[in-house]
Amino acid sequence: MGSHHPGAVMGMAYASKILSIRKATTLSDIFAFLGTLIASSGVVHTYAFSIIEPATMKEMTAAMLGASVAILISTILNLPASTIQVFTFSLLFIGMVSHVIMLFDGIIIVLAMWIALTVILNRHPLLSGVNDGQCT
Repeated sequence: MGSHHPGAVMGMAYASKILSIRKATTLSDIFAFLGTLIASSGVVHTYAFSIIEPATMKEMTAAMLGASVAILISTILNLPASTIQVFTFSLLFIGMVSHVIMLFDGIIIVLAMWIALTVILNRHPLLSGVNDGQCT
């Protein structure tokens, strides 16, 4: 949960031949574990209490199954997909079809962060990996 960025960073280090695949994978694993250990409680709290009102086990199972199928399809079709975004939309879908109360304050915060981070990361040359149209 939110700890997938070390893989992207270490992928660049490996592709540029700064690190071997073993070192890049090991470092990525360490930082992903630390990120999950240190930072995931906020993500869990947001998804447990800020997206929809508490749902039944049947509704949560349906959300997880829907997210799993969406990730499987995107993997088979080689399409990029964010697991947490797929899960978020699965929760929203469950909220819509089962009339669970959706907490729009939390939803707006999550969506705003996704949009803001995408804009920041794509516009900043150092963070996006592009400088004057040339890949770095």
